[in-house]
Amino acid sequence: MNSTLVPGDIPPKIILRIVMIGFHGAGKTSFLLRYFEGHFQDQYYPTIGIDFKIRTEQRDGRECKFQVWDTAGAERFHSISAVYYRNANGMLIFVDLSSQQSIEDQVNHWMTQIEKNASDNICRLLVGTKSDLPQLISDEDLEGYASKYNMAFIKTSSKENINVKEAMEQIMNDVYRQSKDQNFANLSIPQRGPTQPAHKSNSCCK
Repeated sequence: MNSTLVPGDIPPKIILRIVMIGFHGAGKTSFLLRYFEGHFQDQYYPTIGIDFKIRTEQRDGRECKFQVWDTAGAERFHSISAVYYRNANGMLIFVDLSSQQSIEDQVNHWMTQIEKNASDNICRLLVGTKSDLPQLISDEDLEGYASKYNMAFIKTSSKENINVKEAMEQIMNDVYRQSKDQNFANLSIPQRGPTQPAHKSNSCCK
């Protein structure tokens, strides 16, 4: 059972949800494993459906759980992933810097999904991955699309452990700050843990 805050309540426990999106092979799962488990996965195993990990922190005297959702990049799962946008507080949009697929295709597709399914004020960060490889997407293009959609960007490498921690800390700080500014309105306060599913830049809030 979930209880919902009434105006003026200060929740002792909160859950904030961050959803990772990007096409298959963009490096979402490698990023997640590097941050939460501290290792790099050499072989590519595509995510089937949805998975998540949780980080629990004490902030301002309350327990704060950050659920980080890893969504499948394959097109057949996009309709499933869209369901999770609605309750998200933040989005990490992944772009493979070594991909021959244009940044226009990569970013525009996911921004369309966000605008269609997510809240208007959702926090977002554009994450360029695989910065250790020869880069086919220029810094200028990355910065240009971040500016176009009013968000910041950061270049990362899960293999070399570059800026992974920084990217996660930034989006977590942003979603917490925004929720705090809104007095944690419309948050559900869980009484039980979440159900397991089947299967140098600042980010900004829109």
